Amino acid sequence: MERTTLIQPASGETSEPTRRGYGPEDTLWCLHCNRTFPGRDARPDPYFGREGCGYDDCNAAGFDVDIFNAEGARAMTDSGDPDDEREAILGIDCSDDVDGVTHFQRLGLQGLAALLGGRLIEPDERQNRAPSTLECLAFLGRWPDVRVHGYAVHRDREGDGGRVSIEGFECDLDDVAEDLRTPLREAFRRWEHADEFVDDGEHLYAWWD
Repeated sequence: MERTTLIQPASGETSEPTRRGYGPEDTLWCLHCNRTFPGRDARPDPYFGREGCGYDDCNAAGFDVDIFNAEGARAMTDSGDPDDEREAILGIDCSDDVDGVTHFQRLGLQGLAALLGGRLIEPDERQNRAPSTLECLAFLGRWPDVRVHGYAVHRDREGDGGRVSIEGFECDLDDVAEDLRTPLREAFRRWEHADEFVDDGEHLYAWWD
């Protein structure tokens, strides 16, 4: 990894990034450039002096915004079984129907990042015309009150066992700070081409068949 001079934070801010939820030896993953780097190389971002990407050519910002702990999914359960970890993160219990799917709701930013960190969902996976996994992660990174919903394929199904697909977004506006509700509703309009789209002033919902 080539390093140059750290970006200087704004006046009054420290020259070291504020670490939240990771240590210097943890492996961090950057959403923007799709690269990993050790926590000790996180540098102040160009915006808030928080955790930035360890690579000088990337302007990503913020742990749990653009920067994620790539090892976090392994701590979600004690079993070490990827399928158990997947179900624990999604909050589901797959049935005995090998040919069936199990739906999940209200998966947040950290859960989706944990799936990616544990390689339990494909970054480019998409449900027909729905946004890809990484596109969903990017939107939740900017609007962390939004959740995603979708389904998981039974672990034993032939061909695609264990696959996780995101079908859409949802958000209760009561959970959003009042000054952010209008900007969020405006941002959410980018999904109005979904097969089902709801913005009734109280609830946001998008679903792709």
